Amino acid sequence: MPRILSEAILDEYQRVGEEVAARYSGVDPGHFLSLVALHGELCVAPPLAERVCEDPDDDQVLACAVAAGGKMIVSTGAFKLRNGQAVVVDNTLSPDFQLTPAPEDS
Repeated sequence: MPRILSEAILDEYQRVGEEVAARYSGVDPGHFLSLVALHGELCVAPPLAERVCEDPDDDQVLACAVAAGGKMIVSTGAFKLRNGQAVVVDNTLSPDFQLTPAPEDS
């Protein structure tokens, strides 16, 4: 499954990485950003016609998915949609719960 990114998403990753590095000594966001750039696929993602999420940063993720023709978004977080927005939640690909998970590619 490709990991699709936009410039806006990369900028957000960098901003958050710098905040974490400023708070905790020894944290270098450069390693993470390099891995994302190496394994991600960049797409041009124009902003959505209207804001649909409470957090504008979440709109960037949706805009990227739309621009790339994505059929799904895989996220460990929750998108807080504005009131009245339609959404379909499909958890058929969710992994089974494990008390001590051991991901294969971590």
